[in-house]
Amino acid sequence: LAEVAPERAGALVAVSGVITRSFGPEPGSRAPHRLVIEADGTALNIVFWQSVADSLAPAVRRVGNGIQATGILEYYNDQPQVRLKQARSVTVTSWAAAEQETP
Repeated sequence: LAEVAPERAGALVAVSGVITRSFGPEPGSRAPHRLVIEADGTALNIVFWQSVADSLAPAVRRVGNGIQATGILEYYNDQPQVRLKQARSVTVTSWAAAEQETP
């Protein structure tokens, strides 16, 4: 998550980490979908709208999987987040232990 810094706000960044939380908005909410990734003890939100969520493979949202995501670095309530514009901007880089056992 080295690319995450206030001076990079608005820039296209690539981040990697393990998914620790994955959730969508409450019914009727205007909030985006969100993944929380962690790397080296630092957490970061990855946010995306329904149009992107509809195209994401389930593995991209599975807690415990490692991902690499490329998106726009933004700050919301003084907290960094990366906004995905396309589903193809995120890939699974490692699988949760339970998935490795599945043939």
